[in-house]
Amino acid sequence: MPELPEAEVIARSLNPKIRGLTIGSFKVFYPAILRHDRNADLQSLEKQRIRLVQRRGKMILIKIEGAWSLLFHLKMTGQLILCHHPDPLDKHMHLCISFEGNARELRFRDVRKFGFLAAVPTSNPSLSSYLKDLGPDALKIESGRFVELLQSRRGRIKSLLLNQNIIAGIGNIYANEILFRANIHPCSSAVSLSEGDLKRVWKSMRKVLHDAIECRGSSIQDFVDAEGQKGKFQTNHSVYRRNSSPCLACGNTIHRFLINGRSTFICSRCQPLPHS
Repeated sequence: MPELPEAEVIARSLNPKIRGLTIGSFKVFYPAILRHDRNADLQSLEKQRIRLVQRRGKMILIKIEGAWSLLFHLKMTGQLILCHHPDPLDKHMHLCISFEGNARELRFRDVRKFGFLAAVPTSNPSLSSYLKDLGPDALKIESGRFVELLQSRRGRIKSLLLNQNIIAGIGNIYANEILFRANIHPCSSAVSLSEGDLKRVWKSMRKVLHDAIECRGSSIQDFVDAEGQKGKFQTNHSVYRRNSSPCLACGNTIHRFLINGRSTFICSRCQPLPHS
């Protein structure tokens, strides 16, 4: 699933290429990707100019002049790719956006069909139901606020990091990497961690996310940027999907288990299980 780094890479690669362009038309091949039956809103966006492409949590926001803008959630396998008009379409291509006077179009492709497109208010996208409950962004939150949000919670630290209403942008890949590099066991309750522990998690979070963005994201399965290029951060993963391999820090064997149905990878020596 594309997480914060992958969404950031897509937004950064799209913004300079489509910002300022005028939308020509929309072609919807799979109407189920549209939330709240926004066909009329899509038509109203034709002939309008794109102002900005940015990320919100794990989502991509294309801000457009006028009342409505476009919000894409890529979910498990969604892709936003710039293609030339003659490039062939496959059965997983669900939407095409053409631009006036431009030979390329933006295509939304999704093998699993979990991703979606919604229209949100241009003037204040955060008022939309998709964004209003998001917590502070994982790349923007300061350490003091991070500690304040987590230090009184009894939930497992990994589950809290994955909760988009608490911290926006972190998914399973980066929660595993963040906690390993902070030497924190994923089953630790946040309330049991010291202020120093939580600041270490915050510092690790910032470092891992920035490093992943620099490496253009993690291409585990379907992720590519807007030009169709894969990321490289998967080669820097310390624990994610490295079960049965030696820990890069201490040589101990990394093992996998489930937390709330999510694969969790740890080095038990670097991330000792907390005492009950």
